[in-house]
Amino acid sequence: MSVSKPFTPVTQPENIHQLIFQAVQQLSAVYYGTSAPEQKEVIYKLIKELNDRSLSLLEQEIDTNSQDLVDATDLIKSSTATAKQAIGDIDKTTKLIGQVAQAIQIIDQVLKIAGPFVV
Repeated sequence: MSVSKPFTPVTQPENIHQLIFQAVQQLSAVYYGTSAPEQKEVIYKLIKELNDRSLSLLEQEIDTNSQDLVDATDLIKSSTATAKQAIGDIDKTTKLIGQVAQAIQIIDQVLKIAGPFVV
């Protein structure tokens, strides 16, 4: 006989949908903040999957004593942590790309100025 974990206010079934919605909002902000097509595709797939799961959750009657619900809640927490890490990685990559682009622009300007003097 397994002992079920007590639900905290955050993991109550009625609040899981709200958590998913908040994760989708955060991913949407990153989606619109990046211009890299590969990153946009990954983020779009995550948003779609979260939306689909959220809608499915709303359509179901939930047994709050179910071990499956406890497991699903743990999975959502883990997925949220992974998504936050991915968002951080994407932000770092986006900043790095911006810095490289600025460096290239500076080098380009230097070459335009110095070009006529280089023999």
